[in-house]
Amino acid sequence: MESENCLLLDLAEEPNECKGIIFRGHVSQYFDGNKLVLKQELRILKRKSCPGCEKCVFLLDEINEGTHIIFPDEIKNGKLYSCKVTNMSRDYETGYVDGWDILIYEVKENGVERK
Repeated sequence: MESENCLLLDLAEEPNECKGIIFRGHVSQYFDGNKLVLKQELRILKRKSCPGCEKCVFLLDEINEGTHIIFPDEIKNGKLYSCKVTNMSRDYETGYVDGWDILIYEVKENGVERK
C-alpha cells in the first residue's frame, strides 16, 4: 500500500496575528498671532502596523467617513496608540451590526494594551 510510505506535511502557513493600525502621538504648542494653539496628532506608523488584513483594512476607511472616534483624555508625545471597534449596535429585526465607534487606546512597544 502506498499510503503507508507517505509522509504527510502540513505546509499551510499559520496566519499572523493582526497588529492593527499603530499610531504615534505628537503634541505641539505654539503662538499664532493672537492665539495660543495646542495641537495633538496621531501619525500612522506603517512599518509597525498590519499591512491590511480582513480584521483591520476597513478601519481607516471608517475613520475617513466620519465614524465616531473615542479618543483618550490626553495624547502623550511619543507614545504608541492603536484603534479598535467598540460599542457595536445591532438592528433588532435582522441582527446585523448597524453602528459602531472607533476607540483609540495607548499600547506598549510590544503591542499590549496599557490600562
